[in-house]
Parts: sequence; C-alpha cells; structure tokens
Amino acid sequence: MKNIIILLSFLSLFLTAITFLNLRIDQLDEKLITVKEENVKLEHHLNFLKSEWEYISSPEKIEKLSSKYFKYEIGDIIGKEGFKRLLSISGDKD
Repeated sequence: MKNIIILLSFLSLFLTAITFLNLRIDQLDEKLITVKEENVKLEHHLNFLKSEWEYISSPEKIEKLSSKYFKYEIGDIIGKEGFKRLLSISGDKD
C-alpha cells in the first residue's frame, strides 16, 4: 500500500510539473507571437524610413534644396579664368 501511495504522489507531482510547463510554454508562445508582430511593424517602419531617405537624398532633391536654400548653381568645368573669377567673387564677400 505504501508503494502505491508513493507512486501516486510522484505521478501527481509529475502531472503538476507538466501542467506548469505547459502553462509556461503557452505564455512564451504568446510572447513570441507578440515579438514577431512587433518585428513586422518595425521592418515596415524601417522600409518606410529607407524610402524617405532615398527620396530626400536623391540627386534631384539635393539639387533642388541646395538651389533653394544655398543659392547653388550647377557649374561646368572651369578653366583658369573661371577659377580666377570665382576667387574674385568670394573675395568680394569677405
């Protein structure tokens, strides 16, 4: 009789441990799903930011913004006389 009680006690402890493990596995599964959903959201946000960066850093956009804010003009390759003219213009501003 004593052996049956010990066996039932161990079986009860074993089933209790399995129940707690199953509960913990379910909690971790839910957390994993939440993390995967957050990862998808962050990847979407990253792709959005990359596309914004590509738009902002495109040569056409940089040219437009620099001409608007810096009064930048596209220059051709200049010779010695053009370089002297640029130096004289920059010397006038100082």
